[in-house]
Amino acid sequence: MATTTSQRDRLHAWWDTFIIVVVALNLLLILFDSLYGLAPVASLIDSGPAWLAENARYLHQNFVAIDLYFVAFLILDVLAGWLVAIRERRYHRWFFYPFIHWYDVLGCIPVSGFRLLRVLRVIGLAVRLQRMGAIDIRQWPIYNFVHKYYQILMEELSDRVAVKLLTNVQYELTNNGELVERITNDVLLPRKDALVDDLADRASRLILTSYGKHRDDILEAVDAVIAGSVSTNPDIAKLRQLPMGDQIAKGLERSLAQALIGLIDSGVRQINQTGSRTLARELLSSGFDAWVEDSTHANREVEQVMVEVIEVIKHQIQTQQWKFEYGVGTHDNDRDQRNPK
Repeated sequence: MATTTSQRDRLHAWWDTFIIVVVALNLLLILFDSLYGLAPVASLIDSGPAWLAENARYLHQNFVAIDLYFVAFLILDVLAGWLVAIRERRYHRWFFYPFIHWYDVLGCIPVSGFRLLRVLRVIGLAVRLQRMGAIDIRQWPIYNFVHKYYQILMEELSDRVAVKLLTNVQYELTNNGELVERITNDVLLPRKDALVDDLADRASRLILTSYGKHRDDILEAVDAVIAGSVSTNPDIAKLRQLPMGDQIAKGLERSLAQALIGLIDSGVRQINQTGSRTLARELLSSGFDAWVEDSTHANREVEQVMVEVIEVIKHQIQTQQWKFEYGVGTHDNDRDQRNPK
């Protein structure tokens, strides 16, 4: 099966290459006939060697008849491609081929306006040969030239559009103080319950995960705090002066540490219980309401932060990355940084 597919691909490649040659010759003929129709060009050719002038006149006088031979090959190519597409089930319906390859069909019409569409056939066949691996267009100097300036053009256009849009957003933020308020009232408040529930769930998971990872460190810190508090407590110091007082103080220290550690473990375990989750939601909901009720100053700060962030983004966009990609000198880059687009 693989051998059959490989042979079929090679056959397609040879046929496509042949059609490219045919179309190229046909385009050269069309170009020659168009140029010969200009009086200065015709005079220049007629003043040259006799054989050249005679052949030029013959091609010009019989252009239509010669073009029909090319048209016959092109029609044969369209019909063969249609049959192959039907056999290989390339498209959803058998009659899709002429609509998808409309430029091939119109290019077969021997009228001057449609003849130029044969250029599209060359491009389409070249792309198909590229996909099949028969040629590598990316290694062609003309491809690299066109690709380079196409990328530069697209970057310049997209950067200017992006900067314009961001500038409009900055204008709305600085001249329309209702923007953040509208976001709060129209976006955040209708989703308050969902946001509070999500924040409560995330906080619970974060506490449980962090406590599980750092429990040993927390226990060491608790022991250190209790040991420090016991060692500086004057009553414990008096107790240590009594017979067996030092052992009693150490036992008290261990008891306090175990009780506090047990309290912390119990509190962390109860985080996922209904009562704790309800309390967390109520606290977050109260904080959310307080933030919304007294948000005038906060809104101005948020707007200013957003404006400054957008300005940083604009500055980054205005950096002409294509100069770095194509190795333009550092001096030019520095100049562009001082004079952005």
